Amino acid sequence: MTMKSSKGNVDYGEIRALTIRQPFPELILRRRKPYEIRSWQSNDRGPLLIHSAARIKTDCAKESGLKPETLVTSAFVGVVVLSDVRPYTRADSKLLNQNRAIGGWSPGQFSWVLMINGPPRNTSLWAADPTICDLVDSETYKAT
Repeated sequence: MTMKSSKGNVDYGEIRALTIRQPFPELILRRRKPYEIRSWQSNDRGPLLIHSAARIKTDCAKESGLKPETLVTSAFVGVVVLSDVRPYTRADSKLLNQNRAIGGWSPGQFSWVLMINGPPRNTSLWAADPTICDLVDSETYKAT
């Protein structure tokens, strides 16, 4: 998959996508949430396309200090790098809570460690400027 960016076209080859309910994609792209918490592991590493789901967790948005009505839904909102998948720890939870990124702890969960290249962004910028994240070809993404 090739995507346009402010620095020209970037070829990600085959890229996986992960659908996440808002406000969590917003918090990830603002670098307040360096982990996506999942109940399963993944052996995949590398670029991961973030897709914001159609529905918003309104209470979580408000708790995070975000306005639910401003959050982008049903769209690809950014690209991150999945660098590691490891057991979710109380320390991970503490960091998320410090960042107001909702980090309740429970056993048996996994931290998908996400890295972002470039400055923090908010998802409305992706939606407002189609040159930031514009699919160039018609290949479909593979959902994880």
